Amino acid sequence: MPGCLVATVPYGANERAIIDSRTTGMLKLISDPRRETVLGAHAVGEDALEVIQAIATAMAAGIDIVTLSRVPFAYPTYTSIIATAAMQLLGDSVPSSP
Repeated sequence: MPGCLVATVPYGANERAIIDSRTTGMLKLISDPRRETVLGAHAVGEDALEVIQAIATAMAAGIDIVTLSRVPFAYPTYTSIIATAAMQLLGDSVPSSP
């Protein structure tokens, strides 16, 4: 999508996927750089449904990328890849909490 930011994180970067030896897959998170909101996502791999459900919930709630990067996902889980992708969209520099 023109004008969008896209983060792609391979499942091999997710600790739960590594533990389960199921590193085939990826999450692609798409955001609007002007409003820092999530526009959509693609997930392929183990527990992709849970990953997409969490992103859909964030989108419905209007959660921005900074907030999404700070969500305390259970660890180690496949859904923690969402925070990794959000931090990638922010250039890995997540502002500290006020």
